[in-house]
Amino acid sequence: MYSLPIVFKLSTAAFLLLWRFMALHHAAWYIGVIAALLILLLLLALRLLTWLRHSGAWTSALIRMIGALLITMLIATSIYGAGFMLAAWWGRRYITNMSLWQLDAVFDRMIDPLLIGSAVGLVSGLALIFWLTRSVVPRYVAVLERRTRKTRHDGLTDARTVSELLPKPIQYDPRRYFQTGLRNEALFLGLDSNRKPVTLSTQIAHETHTQLVGPTRTGKGRIAQNLLAQAIRRGEAVVVFDPKVGADKWLPSVLHSECVTAGLPFRYIDLRADCAQFNLLKGCTPRETMELLTTGLKLGRKGEAADFYRVAERAHLRRTTMANSAEPWSIPELADALGEAAGEDHKKLEGLLELMDELADIPAVQTRAGVDLEDVLTHGGVLYIAGSDLDEDIRMLQPMVVQRLVQLIRRRPRDVGLHVTMFLDEVKHLLSTAVLNSLGMIADRNCNLILAYQSLKDMVCIDANPETTEGVVNTNCAIRFCYRQLEPRTVDWIESQTGKILINVESAEIQRNPALAEVQHETRRVQQVQRATIDANMINQLPSGCAVLLGVGPAKLVFSSPIGVQRQEFSPVPATRITRRQHSVDALLAVDEDRVSTDGNGADLL
Repeated sequence: MYSLPIVFKLSTAAFLLLWRFMALHHAAWYIGVIAALLILLLLLALRLLTWLRHSGAWTSALIRMIGALLITMLIATSIYGAGFMLAAWWGRRYITNMSLWQLDAVFDRMIDPLLIGSAVGLVSGLALIFWLTRSVVPRYVAVLERRTRKTRHDGLTDARTVSELLPKPIQYDPRRYFQTGLRNEALFLGLDSNRKPVTLSTQIAHETHTQLVGPTRTGKGRIAQNLLAQAIRRGEAVVVFDPKVGADKWLPSVLHSECVTAGLPFRYIDLRADCAQFNLLKGCTPRETMELLTTGLKLGRKGEAADFYRVAERAHLRRTTMANSAEPWSIPELADALGEAAGEDHKKLEGLLELMDELADIPAVQTRAGVDLEDVLTHGGVLYIAGSDLDEDIRMLQPMVVQRLVQLIRRRPRDVGLHVTMFLDEVKHLLSTAVLNSLGMIADRNCNLILAYQSLKDMVCIDANPETTEGVVNTNCAIRFCYRQLEPRTVDWIESQTGKILINVESAEIQRNPALAEVQHETRRVQQVQRATIDANMINQLPSGCAVLLGVGPAKLVFSSPIGVQRQEFSPVPATRITRRQHSVDALLAVDEDRVSTDGNGADLL
């Protein structure tokens, strides 16, 4: 046996080694596992070798390299195993102490485990490849997409993630910036997203009016505090009209604190209080009185059948005011005079007289003295007027007070007199056609309005259609602070004013792989398109105190912060109250009843 060539010795040794292995108790199981593992690893290596062949990412290249290395090792192992089995099969010929069929039985025992193991390895490998292709590859591609450093980061916003792009709220003390603004003759408007102050020349700010747009508790009160506090520090006259029940919690206290610091008077009128406070008609000419009552009582022409009766009411009002033009009026005295002058026409004028009685019954106007509106505009300080959005009588009075202030401003010569800043909150309760028509003129009379409302639906006035109101306000109010908004038309209106920017819009090829999973191709196509600088998604989710500032250069986000003061409660100073002679309508009805019951000739007057 030892004289045989070396190859025969090696083949015989291989067979003997195989013989001893097959003599083991679980040899068949070992063979099946080895066969299954080889097939499984071979399929896995083939899958890794073709891993995202289009991808240039280093991780993809590393996976393909691992696949190539693994398949090389498996091929080498398979060649070695095949050579070993061939040598063992050949070496069986040189075993002389056993019959050939006994030797061949060793190989017969290996066939079943090999076939079963190969089948198991094939099925397991295909299942593993399917799982990798359907689940792992798409997730891997998604991770690559997120981790890829893009050439530009701007693009279309997503409502689900836009809050991550918006700046966080900024808290600061705005008074730190007021003094710098005064020295530079600039108005401090807030801090931008980089915490840098945004200012506007006082001269430019005085050439137009301002709008504050946003629902309750979005930040309108904060910017109103800042703008009005700076007006007080500049020595201007400030008028605030707050028609909400309960009034603003902090604004009166902030303005009072600023007045105390500046040494200016703070006057407070509460239209709901049960005391006389001011004379609306003080200093009014007959024509101005007519204008006020025509607005407040809605006596203007509307193209309706009721215009016929309004003609008679206006004529009676004009005759009464002209007949007593030398006498100073108050609302109660005028109501009494109208009732007494009605005479036999009281039935025809009953609507006018009833409305005048409702006005005259408001305690706040039942005086000839009290707060002098003209004195406020002439000498400065703050006039804070608290009204109501529920009481019908006060809602009728409120636009008349605003119009009276506008009348006093219109009397001025151009560019003469103290500058007036007037803040009108919830303008739907305060604006009238007379005030709208005066927006352009009063800007030339050293007066600026700050108009606050919640959405375009609230930009209305008491005697004009919404389209007219919206057009006039937008034309004359160029500076706009627009806060978080959900009302669709208002959102579109704000977005359309922010301007357009160029952004990169990406498109990518999506392929369906053999495992029926969609995988994004690595190649991206970038196209430049335009979108709003601040789009609807951003406007819907603006943080509290953050506004879109329009009309001061390119649209930008600015943050306003409240002024910290000690909160105070205010009450009006009572004035001498007028006692009415008698309610005009009640008196006339009594006279009428007497005339109906009897007349001098015994005839029924009716």
